[in-house]
Amino acid sequence: MNNKRKIKIILRNRVILFVLLLVIISNLSAILTYIYIAKTIYPAIAFLLSIILVYIFCRSSLQQNVDLYITENKIFINDTYYFLSDLQYYSFNETNYVGTITLSFINKKVKLSLFRNKNLEYQKLKDDILKLIDIHNKHNNKKIEEFNWYLTKSAKIYGYITVFILILWIAIIFIYPEKLKLSNLCLLLVVSAGLSPILLRIFRNNKSI
Repeated sequence: MNNKRKIKIILRNRVILFVLLLVIISNLSAILTYIYIAKTIYPAIAFLLSIILVYIFCRSSLQQNVDLYITENKIFINDTYYFLSDLQYYSFNETNYVGTITLSFINKKVKLSLFRNKNLEYQKLKDDILKLIDIHNKHNNKKIEEFNWYLTKSAKIYGYITVFILILWIAIIFIYPEKLKLSNLCLLLVVSAGLSPILLRIFRNNKSI
């Protein structure tokens, strides 16, 4: 495989900073306008204008062009390359507007977030990576698997805490039977039924990531 392209990725840290600036500046401008200028419609106008100005000045810095080059055993991102043999697991997180490809190597986790626009750049990149992983898995004993949250240590911790709370809930029912009501019992059954599929998926797996 030999695939070189230039992609435009979303800079997650800058997006977070952009949201913070948007909230702080827009609210601050509205408050200052309310205090020092007028208390009628002007704070609302200042609020909307500040949102527009922050967006105009910051939107170009939210993305960055990256050179991405894929070979049979390496993935090059700008001047850095990663061996496919060092890839432990991968995942795809998709919304209607943004797709994020996460590649977890032995020494570093790489996240590539792209807008899912009409040119299908995200889908093309996703297909290429899946094809590369599929070829690797067919020719190597060490299989690269997709990330599964149910196999993680955090999932196990969540499972143990949830089971503890459910057991504690049942114990309280037996300790204070005079407070037992049909509505409380039904609530326990509904919650238990909702959590059971999640807990079963967590505890039926033996290994953890």
